[in-house]
Amino acid sequence: MKQTTRKKDLHVRINNDLYEKLRQICFYEQRTITEVISRLIAEYVEEKAIEELDLTMPMLL
Repeated sequence: MKQTTRKKDLHVRINNDLYEKLRQICFYEQRTITEVISRLIAEYVEEKAIEELDLTMPMLL
């Protein structure tokens, strides 16, 4: 049986130009905006954890 990960909604406001660029990139990469934003956030959080050298507790990404 496949285990599902609980997810939270996050609402973000960005300017129209940035949104259009992101939308076009996602179209050409055949990814959803949600996939791209989630990956960017995960990478940022992981980077911050490494910077703070808090490696005692691995992150579940």
